[in-house]
Amino acid sequence: MAFSSDRPLTFRAPSGQDSWNYYKVSVPLGNVEGVNPVVTKQNPSEKYIQILTNDRHEFWFMDFVNFEKAVNHLLDVVSDSTASRGIQLF
Repeated sequence: MAFSSDRPLTFRAPSGQDSWNYYKVSVPLGNVEGVNPVVTKQNPSEKYIQILTNDRHEFWFMDFVNFEKAVNHLLDVVSDSTASRGIQLF
């Protein structure tokens, strides 16, 4: 599973110069243990996807072009990956 931000993050390089870079995350499918879609009750337009890994890390993603489609694709891919390894998602 991979993610790349639409907007770069700005930071100060060791040289003191302002710089920027896109935020990228890559998690092997074999490490993903859970995909949890979250829609806040207070503000239903706030939608997040939480990814849980087998090494106890969690990643939160937001601002999807199509939240439902992203959730469905992630659930399908992770489900297929875990089923092929004989693992049941929680």
